[in-house]
Amino acid sequence: MSIARGWIAALALGLIALAGPATAATYYFTGGQAFITVQAGASTLAGVPLSLNGISATFVEGVAPELTSFNFTTTPNQGFTLSSAFGGYDQIVVNSAALTPGVGYTNLSATNNGGGNYSVTVGPVHVAGVYSASYSGVGGPPPVSNIPIMYDNTTPLVATIDVFAGTFELLGVTLAVLPIPGESVPLVVKADLTFTGMTDVPEPGSLALIGLGIAGLAALRARRI
Repeated sequence: MSIARGWIAALALGLIALAGPATAATYYFTGGQAFITVQAGASTLAGVPLSLNGISATFVEGVAPELTSFNFTTTPNQGFTLSSAFGGYDQIVVNSAALTPGVGYTNLSATNNGGGNYSVTVGPVHVAGVYSASYSGVGGPPPVSNIPIMYDNTTPLVATIDVFAGTFELLGVTLAVLPIPGESVPLVVKADLTFTGMTDVPEPGSLALIGLGIAGLAALRARRI
């Protein structure tokens, strides 16, 4: 997002805040990545990007900003390789995964950092999806597919939105806890998520303000004529 667009977005957020304390702004993002780490016994993986799409977030501005809703999805059928086989598998494919507010979701704390930057601590965050697993070598177990992913991040997470940079971050997410056949402990996939290419969609309150502004300009022009 350019500086000019940043100033326009900041001005729009200011107008939204003036419209009332409950007025929200919904943002859509053109892309993003989850930098994942994996822990499962001796099998580890760090710093591997997982692409994201279908990203939106609704944010209430103000002295105590709120992240009221969001919907983040992974790009389908992305895989990664473990450092060593776990449960006989070393190839994991996340067929699909979506992050949404969990049951009882709430904003636990909020900070207006200034300059169009806001931080909000939220929870719980729900993850749902499907994964598959296979072995890259010879003699391993048969591949498995369509295994459900279902997990609630009950530990509070920190979300940050930056109007000028056009980014949104959700840090410390447990993206998946995958039950691997033959293992007593699951494979845990954690991620720091960064979403880019922010565009804002005016809500009814801000649309009304824009309409009033256009009407005012039209009236002023009519007087000059």
